[in-house]
Amino acid sequence: MAIKISPKNRQKQFNLLLKKAMIRLDSAQILFQHGNYNDAISRSYYAFFDTVSALLISKSLFAKTHSGAITLFSLHFIKTNLIPAKFARFFRQAKTAREEADYEALKKFTKQETQKILEYAKEFVDYVENNFKA
Repeated sequence: MAIKISPKNRQKQFNLLLKKAMIRLDSAQILFQHGNYNDAISRSYYAFFDTVSALLISKSLFAKTHSGAITLFSLHFIKTNLIPAKFARFFRQAKTAREEADYEALKKFTKQETQKILEYAKEFVDYVENNFKA
């Protein structure tokens, strides 16, 4: 959904969301180091989500749902070749993992599974930080 937002506010919100994503990555790393893999998965996903939200804000877009964020991200950044398609795949994988980590009581992620999601999130946040401004 398109929203009205001034260029100044768009830049400010972009920067705030990207900073929030970096904080979530830091949290994910700490949780990972302490063996709390399910929560590290969740924080890694939210680093993705906040970064996608920043990108959407840069185009005056806002998603009401997580699925909507994936759809808008794919339409406005992947299909237009502004961002490599692998990041849409990584984002969907992280979303599925986060849902399992948060809602499936018996699901326990391994160190390797968690590290993969964390690395995907870090790669994506770094890519956006180095290639985009609002």
